[in-house]
Amino acid sequence: MRFYISEDGCYYMMQEGENWGTPEEAIDVECEGTIDWHWDDEDSAQKLHFYDDAGEQDRLFWLYTFDPTHLSGSVLWGDAGRFDMWFTVVTY
Repeated sequence: MRFYISEDGCYYMMQEGENWGTPEEAIDVECEGTIDWHWDDEDSAQKLHFYDDAGEQDRLFWLYTFDPTHLSGSVLWGDAGRFDMWFTVVTY
């Protein structure tokens, strides 16, 4: 997965694919939308919610650590449960 976050932190573009950085690179899903980054008192957690404009590829992350270039946390992945992930952030 690749996430590109706007400089103001309000919008994103996401790409899901395989073999990043190789000639066989393939993008299977691409979407864009808005970001809701907030503290959730009920879960006592920092949450990052990507809302797809088309309403098909929303993603919700529970963040563990973050800085201007990296995010780490877990994501709810359908019926499969939560998975830990680490991201490099690129602003556009």
